[in-house]
Amino acid sequence: MLRSVAKKTRKSLTLEVKLDIIHRLERGEKTNSIASHHGLTPSTVYYFEVSRLLRRLERNSFVKWGLPVLTPGSKVQKTQALG
Repeated sequence: MLRSVAKKTRKSLTLEVKLDIIHRLERGEKTNSIASHHGLTPSTVYYFEVSRLLRRLERNSFVKWGLPVLTPGSKVQKTQALG
């Protein structure tokens, strides 16, 4: 006989909460501290941290190779290659 298991509901984060998480990460606050403050799991906060690091890495790679860097609301601009 199969037991009924309740499905986990997904929680949407408001823009205000997302920005607060990002600002706290930039200030160096611990992932667990931020998660407990907002009632989230540490993996949710870690997702923001990883996303931010990947964007920074991607941007640095574009600059290093002299590729165009796209920023929100800007036109394509050529960067100078390092080295």
